[in-house]
Amino acid sequence: MRAATSRPAGALSRDDFRLPVPFDETAAGTSSAGLARAIRTLSGERLAVVPALGEWTASTVSDLLLGLWELPRVAVLARLDPAELGAPDTPERALLDYLDTGIPPLWTNRWRPPAPHHVLIAGVRLGAEGTLLSVVDTYRELGDNGVHDQPVEWVAAGLESVLLVADSRHAEALAQAVSYAGLRTGVS
Repeated sequence: MRAATSRPAGALSRDDFRLPVPFDETAAGTSSAGLARAIRTLSGERLAVVPALGEWTASTVSDLLLGLWELPRVAVLARLDPAELGAPDTPERALLDYLDTGIPPLWTNRWRPPAPHHVLIAGVRLGAEGTLLSVVDTYRELGDNGVHDQPVEWVAAGLESVLLVADSRHAEALAQAVSYAGLRTGVS
């Protein structure tokens, strides 16, 4: 078994900060509550942030995304364990086969971080038998400049929580989408 590392293979550590940044690999990661607070504060409360919590399955993830379908400019920030995902460099042919057959690709993610990691769920690709979610990562070394498609089942397996972000006037619609999916809102 490989040791957990805070960055994927090939990802360089940033050292261009103006001030020293304390680092403790055992406490690595950004909390969802801290991220939600930062989004609200930096947007001057113009953005609503609604956490979604519960039992994650392919159905609950799909239902949540379906509940957001008609809302403009929604960000779906997922806190997940990347070890549950497929390899970000899974060949496109394997992903297309999954869409047609529902049989997931065999490539597994080699990155095993010590803490969950936030990603953006930026799109959905529906097939005859499978659904792919487009994951946008902060590490551009993963996938195609940080973007990689993942089977919805694998995203669900790795999910801890989701933050839904939209204009503050859509806060109630975000909460309704969470409820529609059989999830709950609350502190993540």
